[in-house]
Amino acid sequence: CGLEVKYTTEQEMEFVLYTSAGRVGSSYVSGGPLVEAIKGWDIRQSEASDPPYRRQILNYVAGVNELEGLKKDAAGKMEADEKGRPQLQDGSEELRDPLAVRRLHGELEYAYESELFRRCSRKFEDLNMAVRLSVMSKIGLNRKPKGCNVPNKAFRGVTLSQLRLITKKLEATCPWTPSATPWWPDHDSLSSVDSLPFEQLNLYHVAGWAKYMTSEAECSLMELLADSPQVPQYLALYWQGQPLVDIMGAIEIFAEANRLPDSIVFSVELFSRRFNYECQHQGSELDRCNERIDECTGAVVILEEKGTLASRLWPAYEIAQCMQSGKSLFLATKDGVMACNQPLASGAWTCGTFDAGIASTLAAVDVEKMECSF
Repeated sequence: CGLEVKYTTEQEMEFVLYTSAGRVGSSYVSGGPLVEAIKGWDIRQSEASDPPYRRQILNYVAGVNELEGLKKDAAGKMEADEKGRPQLQDGSEELRDPLAVRRLHGELEYAYESELFRRCSRKFEDLNMAVRLSVMSKIGLNRKPKGCNVPNKAFRGVTLSQLRLITKKLEATCPWTPSATPWWPDHDSLSSVDSLPFEQLNLYHVAGWAKYMTSEAECSLMELLADSPQVPQYLALYWQGQPLVDIMGAIEIFAEANRLPDSIVFSVELFSRRFNYECQHQGSELDRCNERIDECTGAVVILEEKGTLASRLWPAYEIAQCMQSGKSLFLATKDGVMACNQPLASGAWTCGTFDAGIASTLAAVDVEKMECSF
């Protein structure tokens, strides 16, 4: 589609982007992996069905003769193969540039393209910038939240957009080191660790960061990020030892499979928690858990390969409550999602690649052998 994008910018036509959830910039789509990928889109990393076609398109974008670097006859016209397709000038003997950025599939870049990128870098950057500015202009600037006070924990849900913001903030603080990180986790498992990269952060680690960030205001992280109470529509169930990137990957694929807007609200216990115990609203943990479940229309159970969640009693209780009350239930991993009692938005029961073995682990659990933190 890089060629079409180039045509669009040249003709000064309106550049409108759509995802499976809707138009980028609408209330449904203001972020997410696809939007982030488009922000960083680079025509130079684009691929085509055949290398000669890719070279021809890149020549056009660079503003040079489209047939440069391609086989030509004595008259200077394209010399096509038996199927009428263009051919690389040196065929299988084409030189590669080991110092250039590798292509998306890992292959070395051709020396011709590498030189073209250097020689005509301004042309490629102009097109890249046009796409990025178009995306950013559609999304607009994020408004700074005013913050709020929400006494009822059940109404401290976080939107998909806010979850993405939290993830970006955490990534910006990484890597964590004991000397430069005030919220460095006091865990025995990290006693000999000098650095904690973003990819290894789990929710036990994130809890320390959230506690530090909310200590002065004595509120939950949700209350720092929102302007008013947010009633959750989906309950997110997870094991806190799971990496944050895997949990967010599961939530993203779940949202995409159900075509949910960025404004959809999830109940994520960690981000609704007030770490100062005296600031918690009255009632037992069981009461608060039941109230969270009552407010939601469904639950997404986020699983990992080890199946650790299947040994935890709190999630098992929440799953049972959801099932008994007739709420929709979905199982999700970072690679796929499976609907349990209600199909996905497309009418299908699975999306992505879902390992049935992980679901089997959950189905085979013995409640009497489950564990609980307290």
